[in-house]
Amino acid sequence: MVWLALFFRCGGAALIALALDGSAASAARLDHALQLAGPRSPLSGFVHAAAALALLRWIYVTNRNAHALGSGLRLTPAGSVAWFFVPVASWFKPYQGLADVWRITMLPEAKAGVAAPRQLRWLWGLWLGYRCCETLALHMHRGGWVPPFVIGAFFEINVLAIVTGALFSLLATRVIARLSARQREALAALSDAVFPSNDFTA
Repeated sequence: MVWLALFFRCGGAALIALALDGSAASAARLDHALQLAGPRSPLSGFVHAAAALALLRWIYVTNRNAHALGSGLRLTPAGSVAWFFVPVASWFKPYQGLADVWRITMLPEAKAGVAAPRQLRWLWGLWLGYRCCETLALHMHRGGWVPPFVIGAFFEINVLAIVTGALFSLLATRVIARLSARQREALAALSDAVFPSNDFTA
């Protein structure tokens, strides 16, 4: 879903770029492109909402799994999702929760000695950058259209959103795959320790 949202973003930027050719019909084509794939279009909203829900569900489940592996996490599973919707705090609280999940997943018995990796900090920085680009694009896209005097900047913001979104999607894919795989291993080991398997022979 993250990659689908990014591909849709690229398609929208391409439509906007094709509309900006300086001809008399450019404004009409731009308006059509924005209605189809602009920041406020229904289709854009649906695709991005689906990607956001998929990511939030993964964050919830990953935090819940981390609680099963040990204690000391600063956020509950519900809190790890809820903080995304709190102004100001959404810029740092979710990262704290994700960093705690990483530590306890990688080394449940000595989580204090595990530092959040650089890729996790880069992931969060890219997420914040993408959010800034999206917010600027939404403010420029006033009332369903883009004022002529900001069209150039609007396109540049869309390109920057694509770049940060691509890097975020690539890094998120790696982090999700690594963290999920490690949690499956840790939970399987915990299950074997609690319920050791016995061999029965006839």
